[in-house]
Amino acid sequence: MRRYLEGSGEPLEVDVGKLLRDEPAFQLRSRATLQTFIDGIEVRIRDQYRGQPLSFQVTSPWMEAPYATSQNWYYAMGGYSYAYSAEVNVTTPLTPDASPTVEVQYQMHTWDYYYWDKGKSVTIPRPTLPGTDVPVSLPIPQEYQPHITEVGDSWHVKDTALARLHLTGLAREYEISGPTELIRLNFALDPTSGQLTPSTVPLEGPPAGR
Repeated sequence: MRRYLEGSGEPLEVDVGKLLRDEPAFQLRSRATLQTFIDGIEVRIRDQYRGQPLSFQVTSPWMEAPYATSQNWYYAMGGYSYAYSAEVNVTTPLTPDASPTVEVQYQMHTWDYYYWDKGKSVTIPRPTLPGTDVPVSLPIPQEYQPHITEVGDSWHVKDTALARLHLTGLAREYEISGPTELIRLNFALDPTSGQLTPSTVPLEGPPAGR
């Protein structure tokens, strides 16, 4: 919200490692989709590897992440998308009895756009008097009365109230994105079956930290 009100419109990079730590459902989802991504790489190697070094880059489609549940991420991003990109290198064995090796260097990317949806709203608690639990009642400007209503100890705020700030030039919507660090996975390739077996780094999904 602070960046929105500053009005620069400059993109914001988020800490994806913290996002993964704070959102267990997203971490679980991302691990499952990473495995699907790796499975697709395995299929491509099986189709293209012919005993010679092989290199290629691959990206996944953008996927919808589980809606944020922790309060900070809920208000900062809410719904967002993520995708994977990877560089893959298949190296031929040095000896006839060895297996080809596969190195996958990948990143997960997140993306969102900080804007306001017509028809959506949020309920936020009213501030209280210092040292008390007594909610403060503030006058709502006439032009905002159709968009903000006082309900008990909270304010019901329609997205249109905040969108007006962008439309009048008092704030600016902006893009939110962030990658994980570059993560390296190593596999042995069975030249007969085309299956990949983790050799030095277990496949556990994106790390919980950056």
